[in-house]
Formats: sequence, C-alpha cells, structure tokens
Amino acid sequence: TEPITSTELGNLRYFWLDGIFAATSEAFFLTYIPLFALAYGASNEQIGWITAIGNLAGAIALFPGARMMERTGQRKKLVVWSGGGIARFVLFFLALIPLFQIPPTAAIIAITSLNGLRAFMSNFANPAWTALVADLVPNFMRGRYFSTRNFLMGICTLVFTALAGWMITSGNDWTGNPLFGYQLAFFLAFLTGLGSMYYFSRIDESPIPMPAAGAQGSGGQRRAVAETPGYLGFV
Repeated sequence: TEPITSTELGNLRYFWLDGIFAATSEAFFLTYIPLFALAYGASNEQIGWITAIGNLAGAIALFPGARMMERTGQRKKLVVWSGGGIARFVLFFLALIPLFQIPPTAAIIAITSLNGLRAFMSNFANPAWTALVADLVPNFMRGRYFSTRNFLMGICTLVFTALAGWMITSGNDWTGNPLFGYQLAFFLAFLTGLGSMYYFSRIDESPIPMPAAGAQGSGGQRRAVAETPGYLGFV
C-alpha cells in the first residue's frame, strides 16, 4: 500500500464528518415528512402523492445530474450547491410553513412540492458524489473505511430519529402548537445539513480530465454497454 498524504488524510476526515452530519440531518426529517402532512389533515391519497412525487423526482434527477458532471467536471461544486445547498435549504422552508398560517390544502401542496424539490436536488448531486468518492478513498482501505463510516451513520440515524420523534411528540406540550415539534426537527435538520455541506466543501478535489468533444455521445455509450454484457445483465 502507498502511504497516505496529509491532503488525502484530511479528505478522509472531512468525508467522515460529512457522513455523520448528513445522517443526522436525514434522521431529523426523512421519516417525519408524511407525518407532517398528516398533521395538516392529509388524506391517504395525498400521502401517496408526497411519496410518489419525491421518488419520481429523485429518479429523474440522476440523468441531468450525470450529464452536468460530464460537461463541467466540477464534482465537488455540484454536490455542494445542489445536494448540500438547495436540498438543505428546502428543510428551512419546510420549517417555515406553519408560520404563514396558510390553509391545510395549500400547506400539503407546499410540503409535496418542497419534498419533491429536495429529492430532485439530492439525487442530482449523486453521480458527482459517487465519482468524487471513488477518488477520495484508496482501494486498500475502502472496505474498512466505509464499514466504520456507515456504522456510525447508522448509530446517528437511530439516535436522532428517536430524538426527533420525542421532540415532535413533546412540541404540543411545550407550546400548545402540534406543529412546533416538526418545525424544531426540520430546523435542526437544516443546521446539521449545513455542517455536512461545510465539511464536504473542505475536501480538496483534484481536477479530472475532461473528455474530448463528442467522446461521450450515445454511440460511445452503446459501445460501452456492448463491451460489458455482464454489467448490463446486473442492471
């Protein structure tokens, strides 16, 4: 194994902390968005639309996200401003919804739209995130590094999901407002998400060579699929 430079060590540390803060942020809101809509009186159909639109937006976002990464080569910037920036600021706007005292139907539409935007921007950054991570972690330590990182992220998810649930349940007792707990949880998700964005932005990204014009056309993609039938079968 080759020795790890100080820059690589710093990148591994920042990526580790990014994962911890990202898992904490998701724990504060991901499970509770449908319950937030239910607090506004959402029907089963409306809850289904919230989930369906979020999943569809997240799936669609992968294609323009991959194309944007190929065109610009700015992997870290894409992750920071889309998944780290816009997607996290959506959580702040979710926390503000009760302050406007809008009708329940309008609130449910806002929740559905904001959740769809969050899912789109999070997955828009996924191709760039995956490509960058492949260069951050050396081959000889990937298994050990990701296993411990994912283990700690799982612990954070377990602990802070329970904490968010307690805050949501207790919010009505504290203020008499059943939505206050959701506001607090989403605001904490926003703050911890900013921590994730900060540490990811500290990563030192090495520039990647950009392909020649036309090298990434559909013909090249078809040849790549034809030359790797095992991968096509796996997909």
